[in-house]
Amino acid sequence: MIITGAMLAYQSTPQQVIFWQLANQSVNAVVNYTNRSGDADISTAELSANFLGATTLASGTALGIKKVALQIFKSVFWFEFMNTPYFTVTLYEDTLAFEETN
Repeated sequence: MIITGAMLAYQSTPQQVIFWQLANQSVNAVVNYTNRSGDADISTAELSANFLGATTLASGTALGIKKVALQIFKSVFWFEFMNTPYFTVTLYEDTLAFEETN
C-alpha cells in the first residue's frame, strides 16, 4: 500500500517513476518467488531477466501513459479555452439582439 501511494504521489520526474516502478517490481519479485512451487527451481539469470523485463515494461508503460494523458489534458484545456469565449460571446450577442427588438 505504501508503494502504491508513493507511485501515485511521486511521479513528477521520469526518475521518480522509474524508482517507484523498481521498488514495486522488487516487491512483486519477492512475492512471486516465495509463492512458487517448492520443487520449481529458478536460476539467478532467469530471475534477473524476468525482473529486468518486468521493470522495463512497467516503467515504459507508466511513462508512456503519463505522456499521452498530459497531451490529452492539454488538448481538452485548449478546446475549452477557445470554446468557452465563443459560446459566451454568442450568448451575449443573442441576449443583446433579443433586448434590442423589445
